[in-house]
Order: sequence, then C-alpha cells, then structure tokens
Amino acid sequence: MRTLLVFAALALPFALSADDKKEKPADVDSAKLVGKWNGTKILGEVPKAGESATLEFTQDGKVLMAIVDKKSKIEMKGTYTVKGPLVTLKLNGHEDKPDDILVVKLTDTALHIRQVARKENMVDEFEREKGK
Repeated sequence: MRTLLVFAALALPFALSADDKKEKPADVDSAKLVGKWNGTKILGEVPKAGESATLEFTQDGKVLMAIVDKKSKIEMKGTYTVKGPLVTLKLNGHEDKPDDILVVKLTDTALHIRQVARKENMVDEFEREKGK
C-alpha cells in the first residue's frame, strides 16, 4: 500500500518495462486519452487485492486520480493539457507545481506514462476501463 500512497503523493511516479525503452513517444491523441484508466503496474508492481490506482481524463480537460487501499481512498482532481507527447497535470492545491507526464504508449486499450521530473526512467501501465 505504501507504494500506492507514494503514487498519489508524487502525482504519478512510474515503473518501467523493457519494451518501453524501445518505444518513441508520439504526439498524444487527446481523443484516445479521454476515459478511465486502471493501473495494472505501478512502480513495477501489480496492485494487490483491495488496492487500485485509477486516472480519468475528461473531454473538458479535467483529470481525476484515485488511489485505494484496504484502509483509505485518496482522490486528487485537477486539469490537464496536452502538447506533443506531454500531458501536463495541474492538481487542485498544487497548481503552482504542474507535473509533466510523458506518454510512452497510447492505444485504445493501453496507456503507459512516465513522470518527466522523476530521475528513474520508470513507466506506469494502465488499461482502459471497459465501457469508458
């Protein structure tokens, strides 16, 4: 659970898979980004039973991050903008510290992202929630 709380506190730290090193980031298709994404690998770990990490991007430029463990739920709301392969998050209460996220992979079903400011070249993996 500590891993998931770090995820929320740092606004998306990421875990890297070997295949992501070979991928070249392309411009983000904002239409594909819109939807709800469930974390399948966060900081190199698969969320345990009772834990989850989700991101939801709306068409009107809003973002919702939710971290759930067996004891608590943390939600962070804010806005996002897209420029090239970068998504910039401005979370409520932290607008003065925007967080740039590099989209490493974006398909209809997969979202792989990396926090630019993080020293480690780590990527988080998300899967689109069905029906969203």
